[in-house]
Amino acid sequence: MNRRVALLLVLLLASAIALRGQGTARAAIQRPVYTAGDRWVYDLRGSLDAFPGSNGNATGNFSLGLVGRTEVAILGTDQILIDGEPTSVVRVETRTSGFLNGTLSVPGIPGDATVSGTLSSLTTELWDAQAYLPIASNSTATYRATVAQIIVIEFSTTIRVNATTAYTSLPPFGESAMTVYTTVVVANTTSSFSGRTFTSENLTTLSGTWTREIVRETNVSVDAGTFATTELNQSLTAFPGLAGLTPAEGGNETAYHSNSAGNFVKREAYANGTRVAEMTLHSYSYGSRGSGLPVLEVSLLIALPILAALFVVVWYRRRKTKSRPPEGEARAR
Repeated sequence: MNRRVALLLVLLLASAIALRGQGTARAAIQRPVYTAGDRWVYDLRGSLDAFPGSNGNATGNFSLGLVGRTEVAILGTDQILIDGEPTSVVRVETRTSGFLNGTLSVPGIPGDATVSGTLSSLTTELWDAQAYLPIASNSTATYRATVAQIIVIEFSTTIRVNATTAYTSLPPFGESAMTVYTTVVVANTTSSFSGRTFTSENLTTLSGTWTREIVRETNVSVDAGTFATTELNQSLTAFPGLAGLTPAEGGNETAYHSNSAGNFVKREAYANGTRVAEMTLHSYSYGSRGSGLPVLEVSLLIALPILAALFVVVWYRRRKTKSRPPEGEARAR
C-alpha cells in the first residue's frame, strides 16, 4: 500500500514540476472565462499633443505628460438583443484618474506657460462573449488644467461618447485575424476657456478593418509580477484616459496577453507610428486564479500535502505492525 502511495506522490510531483515549467515557457493564448468581480489595475503613462476640445490656433500648442491609474472591472454577463437576435455579452467598467503636467505655447506671447491639471473618466462597455471585442460603449472623460504665465487661466473639457460597433464576423479569440467593422459614434463636447464655454455635438460613422497579429511569446515583468505572455500587434480601440484623442485611422497597439492574469499585462498605444500611451499591470484578481496559478496546478498544490500525510500514516502503521510480535509468541510469553 505504501509503495502505491509513494509512486503516486512521485508522479504528482513530476506533473507539478512539468506544469510549472510549462507555465513560463508556453504562452499560447487561452480564452479567459470572466465572472463578476474580476479586476485589473494598471499604471497609465502617456502624452497629449493637444488639450481635448481645444483649438490650437486659439489656445496654442500643449505638450502634456499624463500619469494615472486605470481599473478594469467585470460587472457580469448578460444577454441582449442585437438586430433582434439574442447575443451573449460581458459588461465591463473602466475607471481612470490621473494628473497632467506640461507646457503651453500661447500665440503672441513669448515663452512657454506651465500647465497642470487632472483627468477622470468612466467607461461602460459591452464585449461580445466570443471575441471580447467592444460592441457598445458609453464614456465620459473630463480634463481640467491650470495655465500659469503672468496670469492664471483655467481650462476644462468634458467629452461624452456613445458608440456602437458591428462586425462582419467575430474572429477567434487570441488568433491572428481580421474583420470589417462599422462604428457609429455620437460625441458631445463641452469646453471652457477664459470664462467662455463652447459646446459641440458630432455624429460620425466609421468603417475599417480591425486586425490582430500574433508576434511572439515572451516574458514580461511589471509591478504585478513576471508573466509568460503572447505579444500581439492589433488595431487600437478605446484607450483609457485618451477619450476623443485616438484617431479613427492609424491607431494600433502592442499588447501582451497573459493566460494566468486573464488579460493584458502591458499595452502600448501608437497614433500614426508615434507612441502616445502605455499601461502596465499593477495588481489583479482573476477568478480562482488571482494568484496567477492555473487551476490544475492549484489542485496539485492542495493534493500533495494531503497525500504526503497519508503516506506518513500508512508508513507508520506498517512499521508498527512489523515491530509487533506474532500473536502466538505473545501468548507464550
